[in-house]
Amino acid sequence: MYCPNCGCQITNSTQNFCYNCGFRLSILHPTSNYTSSYAPTYAPTQAYQIYSKKIGPAGPFSKRSLSFGLVSISILVLAMIISINHIIHFYRSYLYIYGSVAVIFLFIFGLMFGIFAKKFSSDAIQEPYNMAQNLGRIMGIYGIILNSIFLCFSFYF
Repeated sequence: MYCPNCGCQITNSTQNFCYNCGFRLSILHPTSNYTSSYAPTYAPTQAYQIYSKKIGPAGPFSKRSLSFGLVSISILVLAMIISINHIIHFYRSYLYIYGSVAVIFLFIFGLMFGIFAKKFSSDAIQEPYNMAQNLGRIMGIYGIILNSIFLCFSFYF
């Protein structure tokens, strides 16, 4: 029993669709003998290839990605604590400008570390699949987005 569209073998005579190409078998005339007499002239090819990657230990790029992502998020938290503390204590003081400049530089450094984390995670694609690569990529993306947002807001205060 074969599909008249792609030539894939049909294992169940009551199925309505071909598992390989999705051809609707129920629209064929019930008296036509499409299942027993069709012999494919070619070997059916698979429409997609299943992506599989080996799972293994973290390589050097994955470790760098994770560490740079952690540093990016840590700098973000540190800069936010400093900026909130600075706004509360030195808002109308001449010392406010020094804290604001320091916070802006911290956000810039956090942004740079987030970019490096993302770069190292894209370089780690050749390494075996591991959780350090994924966490580094996620932390790098969050570091880039959040440091950019707070860097823009730091110019308003």
